[in-house]
Amino acid sequence: MDEIFYLKVDVPGGWTQFRTPITIKDANRRVSLTVDTDSEAMGNQDVLTEGDSGSGVSVSASFWNATSSQLSSATVVTLSTAAETPAGAGKATAADFSYAPSTANTITFPARSITASGSATLAGLTITDDTIVEGPETFLVGGSSVLGTATKADTLTIYDNDADIELEVSPSSVDEQAAAQQVTVTARFKGSTSILTTATNVAVTVAGSGGASLGSSCPTTSGQDACTSLTNNQMSVSIPAGGTSGSGTFMVTVPDDSVSETGEKLTLSGSASVGGTAVAVESVDLPIADVGTRVDLSLHEATSGEA
Repeated sequence: MDEIFYLKVDVPGGWTQFRTPITIKDANRRVSLTVDTDSEAMGNQDVLTEGDSGSGVSVSASFWNATSSQLSSATVVTLSTAAETPAGAGKATAADFSYAPSTANTITFPARSITASGSATLAGLTITDDTIVEGPETFLVGGSSVLGTATKADTLTIYDNDADIELEVSPSSVDEQAAAQQVTVTARFKGSTSILTTATNVAVTVAGSGGASLGSSCPTTSGQDACTSLTNNQMSVSIPAGGTSGSGTFMVTVPDDSVSETGEKLTLSGSASVGGTAVAVESVDLPIADVGTRVDLSLHEATSGEA
């Protein structure tokens, strides 16, 4: 607790005395908060995704560097949230979250105890689910006490669900033929607008699936169904800063092997990160239309003497 002592000044002659109170602030009377968004996972998780609520967020508290307490009454910490200052990149604003609990979320330290009687949730917290592509953003979870106990805030990080990426291909399939065919790959954010200030590079890998064998280079060799113009069947598609999509092209060759086949395809998968955080990239299939074995049937008129 804070303590007060008085500085006494005696004036020669004994006519006046000054008693000046001096307060010693207790450095240990400081509560540190810790948030955990997934109590079942190892360690403290501090991530929420757009659209999440705070009802599953656990907040615990402890006195900072204290070994005992002489506080004669309970310390009740009322939780709050706030945007970080100064505002800037990577920091959430009031538009990104709201906190309006129906009743205050509190953590209580009983009198003369440095151990809280329990934790609290952030019920009433809502993470805004918008359609803007943006990087991870943080905001503060703090608290206050009627005793004036200082509170060391913790941070929560908002992950953007609009930054996930879908892959698209054109044309929708390729044929078995001698000539190489051009394929356009488009990487598209799920969000409708973007405020990203740097380009996002999507690493795309092409692989055979459905029984199709993809060669590492062209031309194909025996037993291979297709090959591409890409080095190691890999390419990069860039989504420019402030944009929501980007495209790239490659050539694919699928020789006609005269074998009847079904279900063969090329699968394009990818990986990318936004603001240093990995985002989901949905794969896309490029079916191979099989020419197969041709069987020519003809009818002819029977002549005299034919059975």
